Amino acid sequence: MGRIDIYLFNYGVADVISATQKDAFEPLFPEGVHKGSVVDVSLCPSRSILLTLSDDKTLKTWEF
Repeated sequence: MGRIDIYLFNYGVADVISATQKDAFEPLFPEGVHKGSVVDVSLCPSRSILLTLSDDKTLKTWEF
Protein backbone atom coordinates (compact mmCIF):
# COMPACT_ATOMS: atom_id res chain seq x y z
CA MET A 1 0.00 0.00 0.00
CA GLY A 2 1.16 3.49 -0.74
CA ARG A 3 1.22 6.53 1.49
CA ILE A 4 -1.64 9.06 1.51
CA ASP A 5 -0.58 12.70 1.80
CA ILE A 6 -2.82 15.68 2.58
CA TYR A 7 -2.09 18.85 0.63
CA LEU A 8 -3.22 22.46 0.96
CA PHE A 9 -4.23 24.05 -2.33
CA ASN A 10 -5.24 27.68 -2.72
CA TYR A 11 -7.28 28.22 -5.90
CA GLY A 12 -6.82 32.00 -5.80
CA VAL A 13 -3.08 31.91 -6.36
CA ALA A 14 -2.81 28.72 -8.44
CA ASP A 15 -1.78 30.49 -11.65
CA VAL A 16 0.86 32.60 -9.90
CA ILE A 17 2.37 29.64 -8.07
CA SER A 18 2.35 27.38 -11.10
CA ALA A 19 4.13 30.08 -13.11
CA THR A 20 6.93 30.43 -10.54
CA GLN A 21 7.14 26.93 -9.01
CA LYS A 22 6.80 23.41 -10.38
CA ASP A 23 4.69 22.09 -7.49
CA ALA A 24 1.77 24.21 -6.27
CA PHE A 25 0.93 21.84 -3.40
CA GLU A 26 2.31 22.03 0.15
CA PRO A 27 2.10 19.01 2.45
CA LEU A 28 0.18 19.85 5.64
CA PHE A 29 1.84 17.06 7.61
CA PRO A 30 5.29 16.23 6.13
CA GLU A 31 5.92 13.61 8.84
CA GLY A 32 2.46 12.06 8.39
CA VAL A 33 -0.40 11.98 10.87
CA HIS A 34 -0.21 8.32 11.88
CA LYS A 35 2.83 6.38 13.05
CA GLY A 36 1.77 3.34 11.03
CA SER A 37 0.13 2.95 7.66
CA VAL A 38 -3.56 3.79 7.18
CA VAL A 39 -5.68 0.64 6.95
CA ASP A 40 -9.17 2.19 6.65
CA VAL A 41 -10.80 5.51 5.76
CA SER A 42 -14.50 6.29 6.34
CA LEU A 43 -16.69 9.27 5.49
CA CYS A 44 -19.84 10.32 7.33
CA PRO A 45 -22.66 10.78 4.76
CA SER A 46 -24.59 13.40 6.76
CA ARG A 47 -21.71 15.49 8.16
CA SER A 48 -18.32 16.65 6.89
CA ILE A 49 -16.32 14.18 9.00
CA LEU A 50 -13.57 11.79 7.89
CA LEU A 51 -12.17 8.99 10.07
CA THR A 52 -8.81 7.28 9.53
CA LEU A 53 -7.62 4.10 11.22
CA SER A 54 -3.98 3.01 11.17
CA ASP A 55 -2.21 -0.25 11.92
CA ASP A 56 -0.75 1.29 15.12
CA LYS A 57 -4.37 1.21 16.46
CA THR A 58 -5.00 4.96 16.37
CA LEU A 59 -8.26 6.45 15.11
CA LYS A 60 -8.22 10.08 13.97
CA THR A 61 -11.27 12.24 13.31
CA TRP A 62 -11.07 14.98 10.67
CA GLU A 63 -13.63 17.71 10.07
CA PHE A 64 -13.55 19.36 6.65
